[in-house]
Amino acid sequence: MFQVYLLLMNLYFGVLDTRTPLDLYDPSLTNDFVRNTGTVQQSKNPLDALTPTGRAQPMDIDARTHRVRQKLHDALLERYYKRYHPVNAYRKEFNRRTQPEKKDFYFSYLLDIQQVFHPALCNLKLLQKMIHSFSDVTVLEKERHFNNVSNYIWTTVSQLVEQVAYDLLTNTTRKEDEPVTVLQPQSEESQKKKCRYEDPTKELLFSLIQPSHRAEPTHNEVTPSEVAAKEIR
Repeated sequence: MFQVYLLLMNLYFGVLDTRTPLDLYDPSLTNDFVRNTGTVQQSKNPLDALTPTGRAQPMDIDARTHRVRQKLHDALLERYYKRYHPVNAYRKEFNRRTQPEKKDFYFSYLLDIQQVFHPALCNLKLLQKMIHSFSDVTVLEKERHFNNVSNYIWTTVSQLVEQVAYDLLTNTTRKEDEPVTVLQPQSEESQKKKCRYEDPTKELLFSLIQPSHRAEPTHNEVTPSEVAAKEIR
């Protein structure tokens, strides 16, 4: 899901943006890569190593290509990116005193909920960049929508984690002699040893936003809400 989320975001800011240059590729390069690397084990997808053979500026792009690009943008905006639009994401208008609920959104935010569990995306900078990219709404509307979506995401995460924490803390069906399995986090060295390939989407993410580092707070929690808050942090 991490890769899908990043590719969708990069698609919006890249190929689908008719105001940006369009990278051009020689079709024969794909056949050459498949022929030359088909029997050789690669550390990553060889197609990710393709480099553009040219770049067309928006004013130089053929009218038919521009039309296809625009149609793809409009279609994906209606089907996916619409959820990030500060106005079109809702089924009705809201004033300053009312807050949207789950039923008021056209779409779910499943991918966005999943992406906050990735250390590089939990700060929601990419989500903020997406919401602030629309030019047909005010800054206030963008800030309001970002707050609404981020609150919706973390409220959903909190509710789910609290349910799990409650079940774990109140589980009386386990026998006293039954061993408890505790998963220990892997060290960075062991993770590097198990890594069999380079993830090209990591570089893609850093091209969209700057990486950030967060410190993990340590507390002793006992209630489900406190356990959930710790796990979310």
